[in-house]
Amino acid sequence: MLLGKGILFLFKSVILFVLIVGFLSIVAAGAFLYTLESRLPNVEAIKEYHPPLLTQVFDRNGELIAEFFKEKRIWVPLDEIPVKLQEAFIAVEDEDFYRHKGIDIQGILRAAWVDFRAKRIVQGGSTITQQVAKRMFLSPEKSFIRKAKEILLACKLERVLTKRQILELYLNQVYFGHGAYGVEAAALTYFGKHVWELSLAECATLAGLPKSPGNYSPFLNPQNAYARRAHVLKRMLVENYITPQEYEEALHEPFSLSKERRYRVDKAPYFDEFIRQKLVERYGEKEVLEGGLKVYTTLDLTLQRAAQKALRKGLEAVDKRGGYRGPLYHVDSEHPAPPAPKEISIGGVYKGLVEKITPKGVVVALGKVKGLITKKDMAWAPGWLKKWKGFEAYLSPGDVILVRVKDVGYSGQLRLALEQKVSVEGAVLSLDLATGDVLAMVGGYSFRRSKFNRAVQARRQPGSGFKPIIYTAAMASGFTPASIIVDSPITFYLPEKKEFWKPENYEKRFYGPTRLRVALAHSRNVVTIKLLKKIGVNNAIRYARLLGIRGELQPNLSLALGGSDVTLWDMAKAYATFPTGGKLYSLRYITKVETHDGTLLEEFKPIYQQVLPKDLAYIMTSMLQSVVKEGTGRKAKVLGVPCGGKTGTTNDYRDAWFLGFTTQTFTGVYVGRDNHTSIGEKETGARAALPIWIDVMKEAIKGKPIEPFAIPPSVVFARIDPRNGLLARPDTRNAFYEVFRKGTEPKRFTSPIVRKNIYNIGLQ
Repeated sequence: MLLGKGILFLFKSVILFVLIVGFLSIVAAGAFLYTLESRLPNVEAIKEYHPPLLTQVFDRNGELIAEFFKEKRIWVPLDEIPVKLQEAFIAVEDEDFYRHKGIDIQGILRAAWVDFRAKRIVQGGSTITQQVAKRMFLSPEKSFIRKAKEILLACKLERVLTKRQILELYLNQVYFGHGAYGVEAAALTYFGKHVWELSLAECATLAGLPKSPGNYSPFLNPQNAYARRAHVLKRMLVENYITPQEYEEALHEPFSLSKERRYRVDKAPYFDEFIRQKLVERYGEKEVLEGGLKVYTTLDLTLQRAAQKALRKGLEAVDKRGGYRGPLYHVDSEHPAPPAPKEISIGGVYKGLVEKITPKGVVVALGKVKGLITKKDMAWAPGWLKKWKGFEAYLSPGDVILVRVKDVGYSGQLRLALEQKVSVEGAVLSLDLATGDVLAMVGGYSFRRSKFNRAVQARRQPGSGFKPIIYTAAMASGFTPASIIVDSPITFYLPEKKEFWKPENYEKRFYGPTRLRVALAHSRNVVTIKLLKKIGVNNAIRYARLLGIRGELQPNLSLALGGSDVTLWDMAKAYATFPTGGKLYSLRYITKVETHDGTLLEEFKPIYQQVLPKDLAYIMTSMLQSVVKEGTGRKAKVLGVPCGGKTGTTNDYRDAWFLGFTTQTFTGVYVGRDNHTSIGEKETGARAALPIWIDVMKEAIKGKPIEPFAIPPSVVFARIDPRNGLLARPDTRNAFYEVFRKGTEPKRFTSPIVRKNIYNIGLQ
C-alpha cells in the first residue's frame, strides 16, 4: 500500500517536473523567439529594396560593349520570365511554394534529422521564401540561430509580400555561377539570349544551377549539367508542369551554349575603362557598380575592332623590324619545358620547345605535337637592316620560344612561324568630324598587359606633328601657302646650355627658297624654325592653346620641331579644327545615360567653339592635303579619297605619329616605347604610324560617299609662279592655282621670262 502511494507520488512528481520544465522551456523558447524577433531587420523595408544591378554600356549602334558591376545582375519583372522557368524552379526547389506560408515543416524536420545525425548543418530544408530571407537579410553562415532567424523572417515576408513578388525577388537574386546573378544575366552568360527566349531545356538547365553552380555548369561539367537538367525535367513532369512529350524532347535537346563565355563583357577595354572612370567621377562608384545604369556611348564597335587589329598588326611589324631579341628562356634544371597546350588552333600563339635544327628548319615541340619553322617564317629575325646568318644564329635546342601555328602539313606536322613578345606600344584615336564624337580608342597593344591608356594619358613629343600649329599661327599672321622662306643653314646660341644649335632637315641638306606649302608637305625643319622666329614663339603658343593643346609648352624655338610633350587626345582636338571649318569640339564619348528602367538621367549634345575663321581652317586643310599628295604622307593616297594629315618623328626615332583626316573622320596614331628609348632605326611616322592609320581609315571610309573638303566663300584662288609665289604671267612655266585668304593673295606679277636669241649671241 505504502509502495503504491510512493510510486503514485513519484509519478505525480515526475509529471509535475515535466510540466514545469516544459512550461519553462516554452517560456524560454518564447523569450528566445521574442528576443530574436525583436532583433530582426524590418522586412517592410523590402518594399523599397533596390538590388545591386549591373551597368550596361552600349556603342552608338546599340551593341553592348561593356558591363560594370559588383554583382552581375539585370533585373527583369516576373511577367517577362517564362512560366516554364518559374515552374522549373518551383518543381526542383520548393514544390509547395504556392501552398505554404513561408516554411515547409516537413522539409525542416527532414533537414533537422539529417543535421542531427551528421552533428552539423548539412541540409537547410529552405523554401524559396526562406532563401530570399537569407539572401536579403542574413549572412551565409550555417548555424541553428541563423536558421531560426531565417524561419521567422520567411514568415514575416509572406505577410508583407505576395507569392509573385517573392518569386520575382528570388529569380532576380539567385547566383548561377560565372559571375551571373539572376535569370537574365544567367541566360545571357550561358546561352547568349534573353530569358524570355529560352527553350524548356534551357529553363531546366538554369533551374538546376543554384544548388551547385560550379558542379552543374554546362561550361565546366557538361555531364553533370545534363544529369541535373534531367532531374529538373523529371520533377516538372511529376508536378504536371510539362507533358511526357515535352519531357522527352527537352531531355534529348543538345546544349547550345554561348560562344562568348566571359565573366564580363569588355569589347573595347581601353575605352570601357575610360568610360568607367568618367562615370565614377560623375555619379560615384556605388551608382556605377550597383545602380544598373544604361550608358549609350559614341563608340563605333566595327571601327574600334578595326583599330584594335590595325594597332596590333602595326606594332608587331615595327617590333619585328627590330629583329629577334632571343628566347623566353633556356631549359635547364631550374627552368622546365613548358606544358603542352590544352588545345592547338590555327592562328594561335603558344610556347614551344626547340628540339633540333635541321637544314630545312627548326623543329619545335608543343607537348607531343611537332612543328617546323622554315627560313621564310623567321626571316625577320636579323632585323630589316641586317642579313640572314642561318638558323643557329638565333635559336638553339632547349630554347623556349613563342610560335604561331600557320597550318597543318600533309604529314601532320605543324607549320610554325617564330614570334616574340611585342615591346613597342602605341595608341589610336578616331573622331567623327560632324559631332566631335569618339569613334575608336585603343590605348596600347594589350589592356591585359598594361592598363595605361596612351590615347589620353601618355604625354610624348609629337615631332613634326606639331608643325601645322606653327603654320596656323603663321597663316593667321599674314603668311600664305605661297610665302617664301629660304631653306639655308642657320645657327642659334643657347645661353641656358652654353652651346650653339645648328638645326638640320631630315634629309641632311638644304633646298633654298621654299614655299610654305612645300615646306610643310616635306616637313622642312629649318624653314619651320625660321617661320616660328618670324611670328614669335608666344604667338605660336597662343594658337596652340586656342586649338586645345594643354600641358606645358617650351617657350623656345624647339617648339617648331615638336619638342614639348602633348597627348594624342589634345592633338586630335587640334587637328579636327581644320576639316571642320575651325570648330574646336569638346570631344564627346557619351550621348546619354538612363536608369535601369529606361528613365533618361542625362543627355549630352555636341559642344564646340568656333576658334578659327573658316578660311584659315581651309587653308590649313589644303596644305595638309599636300602632305598626302606629294609629301611625307603620300602612302595615304592608297585610300583614294580626299584626305590630309601630317607625319611626326622625334629625335632618335623615339616617337612616331600620323595625324590625318578625310572629310568625315579623323584618326591619330602614336607609336613609341614607354621607356622613351628608340623604336628602331628609320622608324619614322611614315613608316611606323602611317600604315596603322591607313588600315583604320580603310574601315572608316567603307560605304561612305567620296566628298571634297568644302571651300568657304572667303578664300580665293590665284595662279602663281612656283619659283617665287608671285602672280604668274600667261607664259610662266609650271604655274598653278594656289589658295589664299581673301586679301592675302599676291599683288605683283612674276618677272617675264627672257628668251635668249641664240642667233644674236655672237653679235653682242
